[in-house]
Amino acid sequence: MGRVLRLRRPAVAALTALLASCLVACSSVVSGTPSAIGSLPGDAPTSSTAAVPTFGGCAPQSAPRGVSAAAVAYLRAANDAIVAWSRVDAALAAEHDIVHRNDLIAQVDADTPFASQLIAIKFSPAIEPIATRLIDLIEQYDGLLQMAYAHDGFYAAHHAEIGALDEARAEASAQLRSALGLPPSNCRFRRP
Repeated sequence: MGRVLRLRRPAVAALTALLASCLVACSSVVSGTPSAIGSLPGDAPTSSTAAVPTFGGCAPQSAPRGVSAAAVAYLRAANDAIVAWSRVDAALAAEHDIVHRNDLIAQVDADTPFASQLIAIKFSPAIEPIATRLIDLIEQYDGLLQMAYAHDGFYAAHHAEIGALDEARAEASAQLRSALGLPPSNCRFRRP
């Protein structure tokens, strides 16, 4: 009898991303539009309408002119996290929103650098409490995911609480963006 190859969640996500990029490249060749596949990091766009890379439909955002250094740093942190969050989103989508143990740790691993970057930002006294709330919610959410990873049945028993923290986190992020003078996020990611 033949062996069944089982891929770990990161391998499935990487394969999904590779196939998606191949489909984009193939469709752009067929339609005659330029493709960014194969360009080097230092390559300049050939026109002002060059496509911005997107991840699961989510594009990195640029800071509007005149915003604070804290706003620029926040946006940099969010943009840096897009790839990792998109991988978790793609993994959940591929499994029809069924959460597996590896998804829990993948989300924590995606959130950790983002939260660390937020902690390092020097927010104004008026905005500090809003940023602190977001950081606290991310840490609480990730703490529950870590408990769910370590203990069978924990995720099912605390699913409502985890979902409520995810919603509160999204709301706190929107409040922080608004307080920093940034546009609303163009992203909505699935999370465990």
